[in-house]
Amino acid sequence: MTINIRNMNDPCKLLPASLVTDENRATGSPIGAPLVALDSDLPSMCTFPFTYEDVTYTKCTKANYGGKFWCAHSADFQAGSIGETWDECYENQEFRYRVSEQSVNGAFEVHSQTGQVQVGTVKLNYEKVKSYTIKVEAVDCKGLAGDCDTAWDSPATHYISEAVIEIAVRDIN
Repeated sequence: MTINIRNMNDPCKLLPASLVTDENRATGSPIGAPLVALDSDLPSMCTFPFTYEDVTYTKCTKANYGGKFWCAHSADFQAGSIGETWDECYENQEFRYRVSEQSVNGAFEVHSQTGQVQVGTVKLNYEKVKSYTIKVEAVDCKGLAGDCDTAWDSPATHYISEAVIEIAVRDIN
């Protein structure tokens, strides 16, 4: 899968994903873990997503680190374990997400703040469609003073990245 970046001035990178859901999931139900967008300012050893104390993180966290952001170097971080390492992140990563294209309109949505893919308003039917493709865009909100949604207004300067997300549907009948 390819990652397309429209602006090379400190872009974020939205990672492609392959997800699985069953055909009877209700509208708004989450599918898999949230999508991962990486800021190019992150320490190079950060691993996303990572799990720490049974919570999965797709960006740096302040959990148990005195209000400072940090990231793990392994997917299943066990604080205090021999060999476990981490880095301090110099800023919070804040992104906005949206679906720009999909093979069946309305089949899926993505939460604009978390990147969580969700079942849309179209009923999934395994007998008719066994897999779907959606194209999701992510924008890096750095420097927008809390008004992330304005980043979509000027894509030439606000680091938009897009990735293809494949969603397979399981028949549970």
